[in-house]
Amino acid sequence: AEAMGLYNNATATLQGTTIFTVEATAGEKFEAGNMVGEASAKGYGIYNQGASLTTDDLVFSKVYATGKVGSEASVEAYGLYNTDNNATLILGNLTFTDVKGIAGNSSTSGNATALVAAIANESGNLQTGKIIGTVTAQGGSGPNGSGEAYGIMNSNGPITATSLDLTVIAKGGAGTEEATGVAKGLDNNGNSTITTTSGANILTVQSYGGKSNSTTETGNVSARAYGINNASQVNMSGTTTLAVNATGGKPATMSGTDVYLADDASAAAYGINNEGSYFGMVNLASRAVKVNGATVSRATAIA
Repeated sequence: AEAMGLYNNATATLQGTTIFTVEATAGEKFEAGNMVGEASAKGYGIYNQGASLTTDDLVFSKVYATGKVGSEASVEAYGLYNTDNNATLILGNLTFTDVKGIAGNSSTSGNATALVAAIANESGNLQTGKIIGTVTAQGGSGPNGSGEAYGIMNSNGPITATSLDLTVIAKGGAGTEEATGVAKGLDNNGNSTITTTSGANILTVQSYGGKSNSTTETGNVSARAYGINNASQVNMSGTTTLAVNATGGKPATMSGTDVYLADDASAAAYGINNEGSYFGMVNLASRAVKVNGATVSRATAIA
């Protein structure tokens, strides 16, 4: 299943406040004995590959992608997804009330991952007002039941906003191989910049490892959380508050005679991880970083 609130491949202008409600839900088998292939889903508030997009305020009240049961049950959900390397987006205030991906249950050879972002910019110039949002990625069940969540995922190009207030939550599901959680408030890579111009910035980031369904010590249920992960250029005005938490996963509860084990249940939380050429911040008011690791074969906590 795939759903888009707006698909723009030319030039578009939206006047007045525009509200998006988008839901993509995969199908499922009709009755017992039926087989299902892919049961994945992708939801986009706006999918832009056009030359330009100009809007007033945008409200993404709901952008959901929900997987079901099939050979593949992964999901992706994005409030705003920009693909065009020549695109210029001039937008008003952005409110991502609820952007969520919930993966389903996959077969023994498939995946049940969730990838979610309020803004994903592959290559373009974005200029916005204040950005407010909550993003949640919930992994499913299968060989890989991992969840990845991003407030802003910027691969290439400049993003300029007045200020940011983002809550980002990633949860691993259950996996025979892995069920990790990775959450990043800002992820800035490539030839890209993220700039805020005024007002307070708040980034609340939480990552939770899932459960290992492995009967050997091979399951990876680690958790990684980053307030800001920068490999290029970030410049933030105003006061910035970071609250970052990572909690490692654990083996699933014993089922019958099967005892489940995990290898890596480590947790690592970083308020700021800077490997870029420039990082500027006027005032870091609070940097609360917390980690919790489980007791398994390999459990570590890094803050």
